[in-house]
Amino acid sequence: MSTTQKEQQPKLILHWLEESRAQRIVWLLEELELEYTLKLYHRSQGKAADAALLEKSQLGKSPVLEIESIDSETGQVTTKFVEESGFIISYIIDHFDYSHKLSSLSSEEKELVQFYLHFTEGTFQPFLTFVVVHAVANGMSPFFARFITSKFTQTIDTLYSLKNINLTCEKLEKDLEKNYSQNTSSSQDLFFVSNKITGADIILIFPLEVIFESNRLQDLGFDVSKYPLLAKWVSEIRSRAAYRRSYERVEREGKGQFKIGPPLHNNGA
Repeated sequence: MSTTQKEQQPKLILHWLEESRAQRIVWLLEELELEYTLKLYHRSQGKAADAALLEKSQLGKSPVLEIESIDSETGQVTTKFVEESGFIISYIIDHFDYSHKLSSLSSEEKELVQFYLHFTEGTFQPFLTFVVVHAVANGMSPFFARFITSKFTQTIDTLYSLKNINLTCEKLEKDLEKNYSQNTSSSQDLFFVSNKITGADIILIFPLEVIFESNRLQDLGFDVSKYPLLAKWVSEIRSRAAYRRSYERVEREGKGQFKIGPPLHNNGA
């Protein structure tokens, strides 16, 4: 980013909740080499978000991107809050991708990115949310009722969530295979749109990390070996310098006191 762009960039404050989808926004900010401030929040013992988030979001959810702009003529400061992961990703790319790293796409490719932003949050994520909620519920159930609740939630997860997660992964595996076969770059890295990193990759990292790190899903019968391209994609994303920096940034500012990864990975469910 040039000196002029740094001077013109509004102040970005990311309200980040541990074990949440906010981590991929940190990664996006690092990919674009933007200056930003992190506000870190813990979850309660029951996994609820910190009540302090209600001061930034009416629903108390994360991520929330706070944008402070200063009018160059009047000096007046205006504050804007941007919520919802997909919208935040689109907003950052549209307004702050100064080098066109993620936004240099054809009209058709931009439409495909928008599809993945909606597909991930509207179709894919809810299936995983069921599994996460059930894992937390089982852990909080009284000991004498835990066997019953575990059997009940396991049946729902197997018949409903797991079935749909497999269907989703089959689609994404085919999408990667198709895009990989058309890849003309020398690096042969896997991406969901074009031959480069886009908002589609940013949005999909969270649910796919959950899937490949979840003991609970594997206990339900999810077979990660059926999706070699997805596994390769996750590995390649994790090896990106900006991705590693995003974890290092939270670890450093949180002094190791915050859980960063997907919830099913951290709680061992």
